[in-house]
Amino acid sequence: METERSAADLTQLIDTANAPIFGIDNEGRVNEWNQTAARISGFDKAQVMGRELVADFITEEYKLSVKEVFETALGGKDTANFEFPLYTKDKQRVDVLLNATTRRDVEGNIVGVIGVGQDITLLKQKESALQQAQKMEAVGQLTGGIAHDFNNLLSIVQGNLRFLEEDIGEVSDDIKLLFRDALSAVEDGAELTARLLRFSSNRDLQPVTKEVNVAIEDFYRLVIRTIGDKISLDLKLTEEKLFVQVDPSQLENSLLNLVINARDAMPEGGEVIIMAEAISYAEATRIAGQYDADEFHNQEFVKISVRDQGAGIPQDIINQVIEPFYTTKEVGAGTGLGLSMVYSFVKTSGGFLRINSEVGEGTVVEMYFPSTPKPKNALREEDVATSRQSSLSKTILVVEDEPRVRRVAVRTLRGLNYNTIEAENADMAISIIESGKEIDLVFSDILMPGDKDGRMLGDWVTERYPEMKVVLTSGYSKGKADERDPLHSENLTKYPIVRKPYRLNALADIIQGEWGDN
Repeated sequence: METERSAADLTQLIDTANAPIFGIDNEGRVNEWNQTAARISGFDKAQVMGRELVADFITEEYKLSVKEVFETALGGKDTANFEFPLYTKDKQRVDVLLNATTRRDVEGNIVGVIGVGQDITLLKQKESALQQAQKMEAVGQLTGGIAHDFNNLLSIVQGNLRFLEEDIGEVSDDIKLLFRDALSAVEDGAELTARLLRFSSNRDLQPVTKEVNVAIEDFYRLVIRTIGDKISLDLKLTEEKLFVQVDPSQLENSLLNLVINARDAMPEGGEVIIMAEAISYAEATRIAGQYDADEFHNQEFVKISVRDQGAGIPQDIINQVIEPFYTTKEVGAGTGLGLSMVYSFVKTSGGFLRINSEVGEGTVVEMYFPSTPKPKNALREEDVATSRQSSLSKTILVVEDEPRVRRVAVRTLRGLNYNTIEAENADMAISIIESGKEIDLVFSDILMPGDKDGRMLGDWVTERYPEMKVVLTSGYSKGKADERDPLHSENLTKYPIVRKPYRLNALADIIQGEWGDN
């Protein structure tokens, strides 16, 4: 009687355990299947009892290895921590970590195998996401180094083309076209490098005022060639100019994530539509609900949405899709981070995200950003000459280790009527400043050889000579100061930065802005 009760207790313990537990007999037929195994697999105990486990429930590529594990246990030797995928009744993959133990009767005879598993699907997804993040960090570091050197080369080409164009003077229309095409190619190369950096970097948000239509059209040109022949990507934009304050790279990343999700939801092809429109405060509060509306303060919004004609998202999981690592895609097809990153970006930008979907009809993901006023016009290239007179008494220390880039910077600044002094690294710049030379502004590259980069030089200058201005330039913004203090986000926005290769009006605009000349 006591033995029967102990057996019943053991059976109940196995059946109610949190881990999936199953057993097979000497012929490989299922003779144990607890509630957790049933829940994870979708197969009830009655549906599996007496069936061959390997033949009926293990995919072809794993049949041999799983059979070998069970045969080893039937031979009296246990197997620990064996990983294999189990496909559920609904054809979903579940990764299982299995411990297979020999099962014996009271006389010690081997009568089968008991398997105790662990569902490691979420763990595998997190490992995959971590590996992807590490890979992207390595790609970002490599791309950053290449971008710095490449943008230096583009700066040399652009600057010297501009100088040649100025020195040659009046030329034929054919020669003008040659200059224009060459300079346009330089700008395209710089934009391509910038986009590569955006998609491979992980950094704090750097919001700027962007015209929505321009941002979406730029993204369209970037992605249209890579989305695939089966997908039609269309834009529905407004005639009015709408502006938002966002990080351009994160906006592009968000659009890319949404377009990829839309494409994957339509394996047979279909139409993806990116839309933009102005949204009133009243409409935004109605959509967002009172909780979010309390934060809006009568703010108007711009809605950017991505619509597909895919399978749609069931209503019972629609609130889960923005959770980190949650994905409906097969393992290896997605990390489950895309929508959570979009949600985080939109919230950090002061907006909100809404997802509307109907199974069989498609999905629309809507990003709502606070509307911002149109920015003041920057100096036009032809207007730069009219503002040069105020520059005559200013002296700029140019700090750049690449001699050809330094010559371009010096000649450009002299063309703007600034006096210039040259230094090839931070230590030389410090020596010049300490010598007592009258310097109004330090214009320094960020990445330079030696112990100090441009930001560290800027910190040295502002600490000892607070009246001296600092403007930085780089084709890649990360430097030694960021590596030493990566959490010090002030480093990212402390000084104005001119991106290489810089146009004449951009350089004039930022430097003259330091003295309020424009």
